[in-house]
Order: sequence, then C-alpha cells, then structure tokens
Amino acid sequence: YPDFLSRTPDYSLYHENISLKASDGQIQLSKLTSYKKALGLVRSALSLVYDADRSIIQSRMVYDPTRTELRVSYNAMLVPKIMGVTGRTVHVDGISIYAFDLSASVDREGKKNE
Repeated sequence: YPDFLSRTPDYSLYHENISLKASDGQIQLSKLTSYKKALGLVRSALSLVYDADRSIIQSRMVYDPTRTELRVSYNAMLVPKIMGVTGRTVHVDGISIYAFDLSASVDREGKKNE
C-alpha cells in the first residue's frame, strides 16, 4: 500500500481466483488477471494527476482469526502534480478485507497443505 503509486504490487501473494467485491457483497471483478488490469488502470490514472513523491499512503493491517480475514485500513493524501491547476490535495480513507481459504493454503515452499 505505501508504494501503490510508484510500484506494481507483488501479485504472487494473491490467489488466481481472487475476487473484488463491492461493500454490498456483489462481485465486481473475478480472477487475478482482471484484478491486475483494474489496479493497473487505477495506478495509471492516479499517476497522471498525482505526485507519487509528495503523496502519502499509510496503512495498517489487522488479522481477525475468528473470521480468517485480514483487514487493511488505509489513508491516502494525494498531492496534485501541479498545484492550482489540477486541484487540491485529496484525502481518501478505506478498508480492504482479504478472506482466506484455508483449504487452499500452501506452505513456504509453495506446496499445498493437505
């Protein structure tokens, strides 16, 4: 998250069948290839308008063992590349929730746990 504007995320951490859902639970995207394309589009659009060196993205991760979810809350302060021309600094807060499928877990060597 902190380097979202300047560096492509490490997609090796994600399962091929990842899905992106809206807050109402409806699936918006499915499969890793669609997820990569969507995030790439967002990153490209943001990089045209906002200065990655002056913008700040902070995040905090909390694991919920009861729900087997990882919650990542983030706060972004996006600074325009040219002050006054493209607008003011934008503040964005959000939460991403990652659910785990423990039946599909793998060990550190990439072998599926039975």
